[in-house]
Amino acid sequence: MKKQLFIVNTPVANLRKEPVEASFEYVCDDLQETQLLYNECLLCKNETEGWYFVEAVEQKKAITQDNWQGYPGWVKKASVTPINTAPAFNAVVKQVQTVIKRDPLADAESLFVLLIGTRLVIEEERNDDYYRTILIDGRKGWIKKDDVNIPAPVMNRVNLRKNVIETTKLFLGMPYLWGGRSAHVPTIEDVVTGVDCSSLTNLACRVNWLDIPRDAHDQWRVSEEIAYDTLEPVDMIFISAEEAHDKITHVMIYLTGEKFIEALETGSVVTINTFKNKFGLTLHEAARQGFVVNRRRIYFGSVLAKGGGK
Repeated sequence: MKKQLFIVNTPVANLRKEPVEASFEYVCDDLQETQLLYNECLLCKNETEGWYFVEAVEQKKAITQDNWQGYPGWVKKASVTPINTAPAFNAVVKQVQTVIKRDPLADAESLFVLLIGTRLVIEEERNDDYYRTILIDGRKGWIKKDDVNIPAPVMNRVNLRKNVIETTKLFLGMPYLWGGRSAHVPTIEDVVTGVDCSSLTNLACRVNWLDIPRDAHDQWRVSEEIAYDTLEPVDMIFISAEEAHDKITHVMIYLTGEKFIEALETGSVVTINTFKNKFGLTLHEAARQGFVVNRRRIYFGSVLAKGGGK
């Protein structure tokens, strides 16, 4: 079929390795690729009954050393709407959950639920507390100004790091979901929500207008390698596979001292952890053995350093 542009029309949708339904439990579903948020743009390449095969163009994935594409997979046809051109987004939801209201009144009807990381096009203000936006189906609504981030022309790096950490902490206590990329919100029906390690970092950056790849290994590739004694909040801690130190399988967000935030594994929740608790060694003790712990290699990287990535 001819390539066509689509946009996600549900609060969150699953992107699947094969055109089959996702599990409705918190399990390691090998067919789960990632999740898509409302308004994410998709490039359609193929279709079958009830499903489109697409690239999620806002979630970059490395194909070769210098070749990137959107994350590929199957999405249900009911979850997307065809569009002619991609919107010029100028706002992103920064709260775990918010709603679009019919008009800017406290008791106004809610038109739609949005999750953290969702991008929008906002229009005229005409109200001290709300922005106006247009939904995919053409309905107009209003969203609280305090619930979105507007891209700033210039932001102090210290403040940017602070903002990303504040965003990351909003996910604390949320369940780990293999291939998940959505805040866990009980009001969202028909889809399991949660995050894995790299979607946590991806969303925390996305909310603050930092675009990084979807997967941990690709995040490592685009980050600048830094020394452990120069770590600052928001810098990333990468862990390799066992005895395959060139393959990254896990990423965590550094806080301060010995602490970091991670989404670890199925059955756990996003939590603050320490080097001693996780590795049995302090940061300095791990440094003395070259950051090789339990046959895995630990790396440190930054997407906010002045230089480029690998």
